[in-house]
Amino acid sequence: IQNFQEINYRKTERPWEIVPKYVKKRVTDMVGILQSEHRMEMEQIIEKMLPICDVDLYVVIVPIVGYVTTQAFANSIMFDWQIGEPRGNGLLLVICQHEGAVHLCPSPALNRYFSDDFLDLAVGEVFQPLIREGKPSYATLMLTYAIATHAHEVRDHWRNHIVPLNVRNKVFFAIKVAEYGAFHQTPYLVGTIIFAIATAILWVQVTDMKCPECNSFMHKVTDPALMESIMPKGQWLEHKNGCAHYRVWKCGACRKGERVVLMSRDLHQSNKCLKCVDCGCYTCSLTKSIERLPTKSEDGIKKLLYQCEHCRIGREIMLPLYRPIDTKSDTEWYGFLLDGSQNHKKGANEKTTMAAIKL
Repeated sequence: IQNFQEINYRKTERPWEIVPKYVKKRVTDMVGILQSEHRMEMEQIIEKMLPICDVDLYVVIVPIVGYVTTQAFANSIMFDWQIGEPRGNGLLLVICQHEGAVHLCPSPALNRYFSDDFLDLAVGEVFQPLIREGKPSYATLMLTYAIATHAHEVRDHWRNHIVPLNVRNKVFFAIKVAEYGAFHQTPYLVGTIIFAIATAILWVQVTDMKCPECNSFMHKVTDPALMESIMPKGQWLEHKNGCAHYRVWKCGACRKGERVVLMSRDLHQSNKCLKCVDCGCYTCSLTKSIERLPTKSEDGIKKLLYQCEHCRIGREIMLPLYRPIDTKSDTEWYGFLLDGSQNHKKGANEKTTMAAIKL
């Protein structure tokens, strides 16, 4: 019979669906290890826990969990049976005979009060000694008593809290899902972020296409003459000179809706697409010219001419070109040639003197 049960649990991809959920019973024994009096006492304990401790406890005993982990098996039953919903006070105790595992699955709001440390202590001090003595039914009963006693001791932590238990349960559940997606399903998280960004970009583009007057979709304008009539003069000059790229929309239904959207701006043309300080458009050009070259006795002049094609306002800025600094003003300009010839003659005389000394 045990081999048949193992095959039955392992041949399905969702072994938790084999476990039946009773309407009035909270204890499900698929192995048959519980004695009738112990089972009735467990039902009474669980029934009293709900009004006193505000905890909805279920106990499931299965022979095997199939090819999934005990934690995944317990979480699946918790989700399918909707234990503790919508209150957020659910608690599920799963005992697996074949794996020899005990797992306690609380709702996200109760997770901090029924942690793995508590379960390890309860199993090590209460459950395992009775199992070694050959009393599995009594061990399960005592483990249920330990959970009920602990819930009675810490019940004030979630009953007298400022934030309601159901609200905290939803918040902790959202945090748990986010952590699972970030650390266990990273590709899906990256894909979700990319999809959200792409959706936002597409949504902005779709809203640009909606007519502000009749909410119908507008069409894109490509005719230069029509674009010039729709766009302001400054924007048209920016678009014509290549300083910016605008997308122009016009409604064909009401003939009134128009929209001009800036797509990109070219800031690399430093001498052509400068921002005008008067009108604010990027239609100002810069022209540089040399009015007078510098000499040894007088500085030069450089002129910067800013002209805006939109507002027709120009500005001239005169900058000095400083003359070169001469440290030897008394020396003739050809003095470096004379210095070179004298150094050459001096070197030749030194070579002649050294040759005479050797002789």
